[in-house]
Amino acid sequence: MPDRTRRTFLRLTGVAVAPTALSRSTAQSQTHEDGWEAVDTPTQRTLHDVTRTDAGTFAVGAGGVVLERTEDGWTLVTESGPAGNGNNLSSATTTQNGERLWVAGASGTVAEYDPSTESFTSRNAPDDVTNTFTDIAITGSAGDATSYLVDASGKIHISEQNGEPGTWTHTTPGSGAEISAVAMSGSTGFLVDQNGSIFKTTDGETWAEVDTPSFDETLTDISMRSSETVVLVGSGGTVVIGSDGEWEQESAANTALNDVEVEACGCVHAVGASGTILHRTGYDTPPLRTLARWFDLWTQTWPTGQNLHAIALGHPHIAVGASGTILER
Repeated sequence: MPDRTRRTFLRLTGVAVAPTALSRSTAQSQTHEDGWEAVDTPTQRTLHDVTRTDAGTFAVGAGGVVLERTEDGWTLVTESGPAGNGNNLSSATTTQNGERLWVAGASGTVAEYDPSTESFTSRNAPDDVTNTFTDIAITGSAGDATSYLVDASGKIHISEQNGEPGTWTHTTPGSGAEISAVAMSGSTGFLVDQNGSIFKTTDGETWAEVDTPSFDETLTDISMRSSETVVLVGSGGTVVIGSDGEWEQESAANTALNDVEVEACGCVHAVGASGTILHRTGYDTPPLRTLARWFDLWTQTWPTGQNLHAIALGHPHIAVGASGTILER
């Protein structure tokens, strides 16, 4: 999602520790006919998110595992989370300048990682909130970031001072339904909950519900194309595109879609159950209205049978999922 340990660390203090061994994924390096390659990874745990920093690409997942993509392939940063307590990590993102990695997950887990020092700084349990964080978005640069955390209790937690203690506000934008995802660009952002309600902010603080049609399924992720255009995916394979109050809903896949990302060109990429990878070109025509879109020319491939949970775009594109699966293209 936009703007997405070393064992132990001291609260509010970075401490570097050495990685430890973890059973490796049994996936062998193999290139699929569409160019996706399954690569070897040092874990068999489910990976929930993947994001890029200036220092490299990181993936996070079950049991607090954090992986880093290096010149020598994927390596283990931690097998048990920032605090070493094994809390699941559900999401990861980076600061605007790409210098820091932020991660969040179960039991109020949230931390900031500095790749240059290989150390985490704890932001755990802001104001003693120990809810399960389902997604995180960061705006601003390293050391001066604004943090947006959403959780399974329908709340959004915001700190404009780099997640420091005592700087958080806590708001319930909707009915209290679990918030699936949040996306931010500057002070403009969107979030979606499991009731299918979408909320927008233009000041980074107050949230208003967006008038939308009724959606037939749970919406699982949201990505911003611009300050007005968003792309969402759902549990039934639906892709929803909204812009300036216009909404289009398409049945693009036959399986649940878990994550969606949009390139600068307007190209839409989504991943989901049973190894589904979905793509459609955009050609930078807002709001993504292209011949490919009008004719519903989605390309769909299944380079793995494992469920995929997240995708990061770049060189290469990277998708992650169950049993430590990592695909690159």
